[in-house]
Amino acid sequence: MTAAASTPPSRAGTPRYKGANNGLEADCRPGRSASASSVSLDPLSDRATSMLIRRTLCSQQLKDKGRDAQPPIEELLPPLTSHNDVDLQLYAFLAIIMREYVQSWYGKITNDETFVGEIVAIIAHCTRALEQRIKRLDLKSLLLDEIPDLLDRHATAHRTAYQSAARGYLQVDPNEVYHSICPLPALSPVPRADDPTTSALQDENETAYRQLLVQAVLAILLPTEDLENPYLTAIVSQILSELIIGNTVAKKASQP
Repeated sequence: MTAAASTPPSRAGTPRYKGANNGLEADCRPGRSASASSVSLDPLSDRATSMLIRRTLCSQQLKDKGRDAQPPIEELLPPLTSHNDVDLQLYAFLAIIMREYVQSWYGKITNDETFVGEIVAIIAHCTRALEQRIKRLDLKSLLLDEIPDLLDRHATAHRTAYQSAARGYLQVDPNEVYHSICPLPALSPVPRADDPTTSALQDENETAYRQLLVQAVLAILLPTEDLENPYLTAIVSQILSELIIGNTVAKKASQP
C-alpha cells in the first residue's frame, strides 16, 4: 500500500455540507416545534439522506457524544473520497446495504455498533486507495483506445455469431458461437434450454469469479493489518462481490 493510498485525501478545497445539513442539526435537537416536525420530508433530499446515514452508520458515535451534540457527518465517518458531495451519496448507498444485509442479522446478536464501524473503515480504505489509482490512470488511452477496442471486439463477435446462425448451413446456437470467439470463464457454460443444470452451473461460475476478483482487489487496496482480519474481509468481500457487483451491477444495471 503506498503512502498516497493509505493517507486520507485532503478536503481543504471541498465545500462542506451547508444549508440542508444545518437545518438537519436544528431539526434533530429537542425543543423542535410540533408544527415544523409534521412537515413531510422529501426522501430524496439531503436532509433525509443525512438522517439515514446518522441513524445507520453513526448511532454509536452519537451515543458517545451525547444526545444534544450534532457534529457534521464528515467528523463521524472516515472519508471515502476527497469530495464531500460524493461521500454523502456513497454513505447513503452504504447505509442502505448495511441496514438491509448486515444490521438485519447482526442487531439480533448484539447492540454493539463497533463491528459496523470496522466494516465502514475497511470500505473507506478501499475507496480512497481506488481513487488514488484512478487519478494515476491514463484516461485518454482508456476512453479513446482500450474501451473502444473492447466494445469493437464484442460487437464483431456478436455480429459474427448471429450471421453464422442466420446462414442456416448448420443448426448452431449464436451464444455458443459467441463464447467460442470470446471465451468467458465466468459465463460458461452457455445455458441451454434442454439442460437446466447449465444455467445453475453458470451462476456458480459467475459467483466464484466475482469473489476471486474482489479478493484480488482487496489484496491490492487494503493495508496488511486489515487483511489479517479474515472475518471483516470476508464480509466486505461478500458485500462487494454479491450485493454491489452481483445484484446492483450485473443484474439491475445491465437490464434493458
